[in-house]
Amino acid sequence: ITVDRRLLPGDDPMAAVAEIRDVIGDLSPYQVEIQPDVLMLPALVEPDDPGVRALQEAHAAELGCPVETEYLQGSFDAGWGCSVGIPTVMYGAGEGSSLLGADFVSIADVEAESRVLARLILDQLS
Repeated sequence: ITVDRRLLPGDDPMAAVAEIRDVIGDLSPYQVEIQPDVLMLPALVEPDDPGVRALQEAHAAELGCPVETEYLQGSFDAGWGCSVGIPTVMYGAGEGSSLLGADFVSIADVEAESRVLARLILDQLS
């Protein structure tokens, strides 16, 4: 049995495993082993973070509209950066992402994202 226990910013992954162990308890006479598996650290960056504002400004300047902010149920690589004090967000094109292997984006979206990131880099370097 796999238990999917989502982590929030500030949660200790090993404490979450201990919580699950406590909830499951003793199931004698059955032997139960509880161990951590793949984990995804949480990522949350304040909207007024300078990096977030810079990305929002580059997006609006290149595409003429504000970037849509979403709070996803997974943080992927952004969680590690946030866990060591590096504000990390996920940004990019994604029309048909699927964990089942049907990931795709349009070429136009890739080009637009490239323009936004190029502007962000140039703005930060100047």
